[in-house]
Amino acid sequence: MELRESGGEGGIRTLGTGVSPYNGLANRRIRPLCHLSDFFINRLPKCYSLVSLNRNRLVSMGIHELLRANQRRRFRTQSGTVVERHDGHYLRFYVDGQDGERQKVTEFLCKLQTPKLKIEISQRRRMAEINGSQRAEAPLPVELTIGDFWIATYFPWVEKNKRASTARGYAKLWSGYVEKPLAALPLKKYLTTDATAFLNTLAPKLGRNTLHHIKSLLSGIFAHAAALGLVKDNPIRNAKWLVNPGRKTPREQVAYTIEETVAVLKALERADARLVWVLSSVMGLRPSEIAGLKWTDIDDEWIHVRRAAPYGLAPVKDEETKTEGSARDLRIVEPCRSMLAAWSKASGKPTTGWLFSRPGDRPIDHSAFVARQIAPAARLAIGERWKGLYAGRRGHGTAVTRLESLTAARQTLGHDNEKTTAEHYALPDIVAGTAGLEKYAQAVVEGMKNL
Repeated sequence: MELRESGGEGGIRTLGTGVSPYNGLANRRIRPLCHLSDFFINRLPKCYSLVSLNRNRLVSMGIHELLRANQRRRFRTQSGTVVERHDGHYLRFYVDGQDGERQKVTEFLCKLQTPKLKIEISQRRRMAEINGSQRAEAPLPVELTIGDFWIATYFPWVEKNKRASTARGYAKLWSGYVEKPLAALPLKKYLTTDATAFLNTLAPKLGRNTLHHIKSLLSGIFAHAAALGLVKDNPIRNAKWLVNPGRKTPREQVAYTIEETVAVLKALERADARLVWVLSSVMGLRPSEIAGLKWTDIDDEWIHVRRAAPYGLAPVKDEETKTEGSARDLRIVEPCRSMLAAWSKASGKPTTGWLFSRPGDRPIDHSAFVARQIAPAARLAIGERWKGLYAGRRGHGTAVTRLESLTAARQTLGHDNEKTTAEHYALPDIVAGTAGLEKYAQAVVEGMKNL
């Protein structure tokens, strides 16, 4: 090793045997004194000493003393590791000890029965605190990155102000498409041209709807940053993809026919699975509304829809639905009445608590429940036409529109307006179309008789 000066900054030239641990450069590079690790400091002969200028005074000190005083550890953003033990979930991360060495810390995070999404949220919140405290202690200013802003500011705001399903969707988009390419980029320096280039790389692999969701997420991040004065304006506003999306046509929306609804019902054996299926396909409830039902919401004649529990997450407020129009009352009809009686008997005739619960007095995760208890039998009954509970809800909307009216379907489905019902739930119906065509043709024939 030899002491050198590089670019006006004191440094040390090392003759290591491997690749540099900092930037991957080959051997024989000059490292700034402040970037030397304890490993390199300890390898210096103790006989070395340096003379430095300190407040216009010449100060002589040992090289180890000087380098340790000047040592600065680079800030590294950590994500932490969740470890499951017999008494709960623990979070493992690293901190800097008093001697400058990194120390591993393991602390209790949450109970064993905590849902997976809440574990991830707790992990992100705690690691944002850890990263924030370590960043505050760092002597060098660090430029705020998109990832830092997401972890410390934007996602916590989303969790507090948006619905749980919205936060879950944002988290999946971030981890699936955005985090790896954009998290390390400086927030202030991200331009509209950068966003356009990023969307162009995604477009050939994704559909139009997914691209819109990703752009909306980015726009929300930068709009929030602009509102806080961290960036001048939102660079995502005028960004666009300039190549055609890979999937040009949206996936086909399926609405089960009445015959398919009956076939699935006959294939199910469990009382709770049969009731979940009927509540969706016959009564028109959303999966999250089914999970959010309590025994107190049901009386002799009515089901009172008052809350939603997406993915098994109980709402912050007891009465909280997707929209204001989603809160509604539905008259209990057959076969729902029989299915409710059968499930009440199988459950011991409870009067309080969740209609469908899991350990810890929590609502069911409807996605997991359907995958285990309904989907296998449904695929045997209707084959490739099986597309989940929402296809049953669309089948309900299509049938009610045909048999009664669009207004009736809007009410049972809990939509704020009939446009949503018409565009997404009252799907093209060959039965209704044929009946309408026959009525119109008959009117034409009758008119021709008068000519």
